[in-house]
Amino acid sequence: MHTGTNKELLVKGLYQLAFSIPFIFAGPSLYFSLGVRDWNDGRYVWTFVSILFMLLAALLFVRGIRMSMRAFFGRKP
Repeated sequence: MHTGTNKELLVKGLYQLAFSIPFIFAGPSLYFSLGVRDWNDGRYVWTFVSILFMLLAALLFVRGIRMSMRAFFGRKP
């Protein structure tokens, strides 16, 4: 049984969540401002960069949530 909160792991998880926030906004912004326009012109670089930002945002967000939940509830036995 897990007793108490692992504060170090909680802070680490919250930092992961905070670090994902710029990518959450930058990915779609890049896609709609540069990606769509360049896609129509036959250049795909900004579209792929924006998709990578969106995937990185999702990865960091999920990792942050998992670390925070692990800090509160611990690992399964």
